[in-house]
Amino acid sequence: MSIEADRNDPPDDPGPTDHGTHRASIALGGFTRSSGSALGPSTHTGDTVIPVSASAPNPTTDSTVVSLVPAATDIVAALGAASRLVAVSHECDHPAAAGLSVVTSATVPAAGLDPAIDPAATDRLVSAALASGEALYRTDLAMVSALDPDVIVGQDICDVCAVDASTIAGCLPPRTRLVTLSATSIAGLAADITAVAGALGLDAAGRALVDDIDARLSAVADRRRGAPRTVVTLEWGDPPFVAGHWVPELIELAGGHDLFGRAGTPSRRIDPDEIVDADPEIILYVPCGYLLDVAVGEARRLFADHSLADRVVVGDAGRL
Repeated sequence: MSIEADRNDPPDDPGPTDHGTHRASIALGGFTRSSGSALGPSTHTGDTVIPVSASAPNPTTDSTVVSLVPAATDIVAALGAASRLVAVSHECDHPAAAGLSVVTSATVPAAGLDPAIDPAATDRLVSAALASGEALYRTDLAMVSALDPDVIVGQDICDVCAVDASTIAGCLPPRTRLVTLSATSIAGLAADITAVAGALGLDAAGRALVDDIDARLSAVADRRRGAPRTVVTLEWGDPPFVAGHWVPELIELAGGHDLFGRAGTPSRRIDPDEIVDADPEIILYVPCGYLLDVAVGEARRLFADHSLADRVVVGDAGRL
């Protein structure tokens, strides 16, 4: 058996539920740990509602920011505004997050950070929580109110991956502006970057970052040679979920053909036999929210007796 961990450095720097796609930190040119959590989709904060004003301040070059999702932290930092962050989510692992207040927490133990937590068990816990209407995440709205940020950046792509921004839209300090990341494509990711830049008064930096990303993606595409290699991209191992949203686009840019993923659509559960029947050249194992070493260990266990074990490649944070 050969499980390969791809450790190239980045260029810079549950029952059947619908897992979100990997946080494609397009600002950093690759994957980072996840769009939020290793829980694997609706979230309710369960917090007291604080009235919110319909008005929001004009963007300034010293706006303070609270990030509710790792991709938001990455984008703010890539725009050169890391010093404006005053709080982050419990999943934010960018160096800029170190030492900052943490305003979110998960209510279900997450696979990916601790090898003792089984992905199937996490899937069952998430499914049970959703079925009973329990929250998967909590947001410390009292802390957010005390921080009184100019901007909060959240997401509404996956309510299993992180706090759903729509659930806290009416709970924010009166002067706070909410920016919601909602991309399901590479083009949408560029639009999200532009929106964050605009909210921070950094339009020029936003344009420069998007241009830089476009150039780097084009450079990757220019390196493709020969026929596309067939790929099955798994973002959860047990039960298996294939990646969606922008991930199939990234696979194509890199010279692959994703056999199950469909660009712009959510990830979905598949039967393990479908992977064998598809006979891919590569099984790309990029479980949502995982540290690389934990992902490698899990892949070795999940694929120990698999007929395609020698085709498995494991990746994580910017290392694809």
